[in-house]
Amino acid sequence: MLATYVAQRGVVLGEFSVLILLLSLWLFKANPKKEVPRVERAYGLYFSASFLILLMALGWLAPSPPALFYETLVLLAPIPAARLLNRALPIQIPYTLYGIAVSTILISIRHFVEDGNVIDRTLLLLQTLCIGLAFGVDLKLGLLQKAFPKFSDGLIKLWSTLIVMASIFTALGAVIGFKGPLSIFRIDIGGILGIAMVYCATAMSFYGWVLALLETPVLNWLNCARNKDPVLLRAIRMALIALTISGVLMVSVGALDLAPFLTTALQSIMDSNLVVGSVSISAHSIVLALGLLLTTFVATGVTGFILEFEVMPRLTLRSGTKFAILTFTRWIMIIIGVILTMASIGLDMTKVTLVAGALSVGIGFGLQNVVNNFVSGLILIIERPVGVGDVIDWGTRSGTVTRIGIRSSTVRTKQGAEILVPNGELVSQEVVNWTRSDRHRRYDINIGVAAGSNPEEVMHLLEAAADTVPEIMKVPAPKVIFKGFDNNSLNFTLLAWVSTVDVGMQAQNALQLVLLKKLADAGIAAQPYSGT
Repeated sequence: MLATYVAQRGVVLGEFSVLILLLSLWLFKANPKKEVPRVERAYGLYFSASFLILLMALGWLAPSPPALFYETLVLLAPIPAARLLNRALPIQIPYTLYGIAVSTILISIRHFVEDGNVIDRTLLLLQTLCIGLAFGVDLKLGLLQKAFPKFSDGLIKLWSTLIVMASIFTALGAVIGFKGPLSIFRIDIGGILGIAMVYCATAMSFYGWVLALLETPVLNWLNCARNKDPVLLRAIRMALIALTISGVLMVSVGALDLAPFLTTALQSIMDSNLVVGSVSISAHSIVLALGLLLTTFVATGVTGFILEFEVMPRLTLRSGTKFAILTFTRWIMIIIGVILTMASIGLDMTKVTLVAGALSVGIGFGLQNVVNNFVSGLILIIERPVGVGDVIDWGTRSGTVTRIGIRSSTVRTKQGAEILVPNGELVSQEVVNWTRSDRHRRYDINIGVAAGSNPEEVMHLLEAAADTVPEIMKVPAPKVIFKGFDNNSLNFTLLAWVSTVDVGMQAQNALQLVLLKKLADAGIAAQPYSGT
């Protein structure tokens, strides 16, 4: 069967294998950067990592292979996986990893011999000894605890002890037969551990493969690839973790012989109906609806990510316009997803319209503020009187807008507090936007000097002081206004511009220090400002 399959598909699979292997080796070895993550360099084991990626790719993409094809892949994968994990862990545990590898290889060999005969029982005995002795030695030496520092020592000792005890009883069953209580130890613990090791090592290799791929000139023009965006990398890690857990669970179900039971239970659930009053919803429809919701969630996230990090930065748009496009795109996709979800479970959309009409009456009376804030949020997004990043004053408060939502917006004050402001306040109240058209800001510094001082000299000193502060703009130039005088002081106001409000506090502080120093050097006494 395998020979026939190889004869039919061998050329295509061979070309595919060479392509994947050469590409992987090139990605792992050709990275020009000196300091890159060890996982990106496959921990120096280029061939092992490339070979694991190749085996996994063949397992996923080979068209309708026989079971023996998969057995061959399982036979080849454990050793490179053990080598890679042994290099990747904080401390090497060769006994455990290579013990699991040898045990997994023995499982594959056992599939070629008759179940229950002397050779099969001998191989099973060797398999259990490899697992039990390896875990026992590394546990005794304290290596397992150091290799997995994120887990408590007690938990590692517990699991390792259970694996050693299970191996002992499995070995006993291999010698005297699986009779009575020993029958529960027929489970291939080594197979579960081996496949888990292979999946973990492959996921780690593929993550390094992706990191190296993002460094290539072809993908480096992407902003998220060039900047190694944390959101992108986190999504890749989550996807690999999900695939690894799914693969290990599937193998565990097969090893525990739970597949028939789960298939029957799943079929029974899928044939059932959920009855709510006069409405009957099938399990198939519920599963389809959940799938549509998940698809909507993923599609909305991916679309938002592409727009935010790849499309919008390449367009010359105001930040408010970008935010509006992102927000409306997400809401449109969510609404479409919800409508498709309701249709998939068989809800009558005319009844949904009637319910929505009834709810609108209640909303009109009881949720006026919510509706007002929702509509105000749409006004803020469409008209953009206030945008993300704008510095505003409203009422007695001020701060920088960090988020504009559908119901409320977030404003961060100079003290670092984040205030959730209902959108209705930003639309109905008077709002001073200091950065609506640009981020230039003028600061008025009031200062008084002793009566009898020369006003022209004071004005010259104040202008000279402003010229020495680097944050103060030269155009428009600083200007001094003589505001008036009384019996005790002469009152002046210095008008100075800064290029951005972000340096406003720093500029004011530096300017006032320079003003006092200039006046003191000239022998002019500063007085409290008494003007208006």
